[in-house]
Amino acid sequence: MIGLILILLIILLKKTDKLQTIVSSYIVFIGILLVSVLFFIIPNQLEEIVKRQQLANFIHSTNPKVEINNKTVGSYPDIYYIIFDRYARADILKKYFNFDNLPHISYLKNQGFSVNESAYANYPTTYLSLASSLNMQHLTWLEKLMGESYKNRWIVYAELLNKNFVAVALKNMGYKYYFFGSSWEGTEQSDIADKNFNAFENIDQFSTYIYENTALNAFFGMVANKQSFMGVTNLVKNVENEALKRDSIPQVAAIPGPKFVFAHFLTPHPPNVVDQNCNTVAFETLRKQTEEKNYTNELQCANLIMKELAEKIAKKSKRPYVIIFQSDEGPYLPKRYFDDQSMPNPMTDTSLEIHSKILLAIKTSDGSIKAPKTPVNIFPLVFNNYFGSSIKTKNDRSYIAPNHDRPYDFMDVTSQVKN
Repeated sequence: MIGLILILLIILLKKTDKLQTIVSSYIVFIGILLVSVLFFIIPNQLEEIVKRQQLANFIHSTNPKVEINNKTVGSYPDIYYIIFDRYARADILKKYFNFDNLPHISYLKNQGFSVNESAYANYPTTYLSLASSLNMQHLTWLEKLMGESYKNRWIVYAELLNKNFVAVALKNMGYKYYFFGSSWEGTEQSDIADKNFNAFENIDQFSTYIYENTALNAFFGMVANKQSFMGVTNLVKNVENEALKRDSIPQVAAIPGPKFVFAHFLTPHPPNVVDQNCNTVAFETLRKQTEEKNYTNELQCANLIMKELAEKIAKKSKRPYVIIFQSDEGPYLPKRYFDDQSMPNPMTDTSLEIHSKILLAIKTSDGSIKAPKTPVNIFPLVFNNYFGSSIKTKNDRSYIAPNHDRPYDFMDVTSQVKN
């Protein structure tokens, strides 16, 4: 836009003796504008670099000390850590959604899963929930290290999710790391994975957004009915990506050698666009149903995926295995208990228990591990049981940041959600 203005000025004033003065003034204006922008950008970038290095140093100094006393690689299990985003605990579904999920819980138990029916999240928000479990530690130290008012979440994605301690430790033991990502930037891909699976991998969402708002896109909509809408495109791609995971995880199970599989399913995270059988539902039908109904329909799709994966992994595995089905957080539904989609607000005991009580189920091929109450203790149990480690388990605590703009200003809400 600025360049266009400059061209127009040159055309209009090319025969005037004021041109040089105007152009010089314009250049000065652009220079001032550029300096002003850099004045705000550079300090933020420098702060991010410093904070990220501080975070990396702190993680390095506080990571659990893992001694691998079992050197028999043949006894190492394949580990499947499979997240179903915002999947509510069975008692929450019954109490607030009038939905009976106990048949599915019974199915899991009959298949050999240990299900902790009192489980709750350590940090009921995705990036902190996964950062805590995948690094086997509580994260309250972020409050002091980052600062209560620091807003940047990306450095936590980069240091605690992308390069999480569990994956690094397992790779050092000879594991292959298979990463099944989502459209959310925190689990879009892993730089340390041996292979990434994601239908969004080659999608440039920024370029797609720019194109969506061009006249060319509108033109194609008028003449060829091919106008693109980013929201619709993402919904279709999400369904495709969930199917990719369902198909590919069992294929990975047949690959020789120890493997660590991480998969982030956005099912049943809204927007809920599939039915109980994971088939896409027409928008008109979705609009006629309540958000709660659409949510429980998609939750049943998640149940179907769990059944498929549990059976296919067990069938295809040629070595011991650990399957973990877990939700990172509960839903922000029913709507009457929540003001928005960024936190349990108002901060009532009801909103906290709905959003914090989660699914946590573990199956081992030898039945040796019982599901803990909170995710932070999943991998200490796995490492101690299979690798002869002696990692201390953590207290079962739950923390939330009441203010969305202060993501590291934690409040302990264990007393409200532990039952």
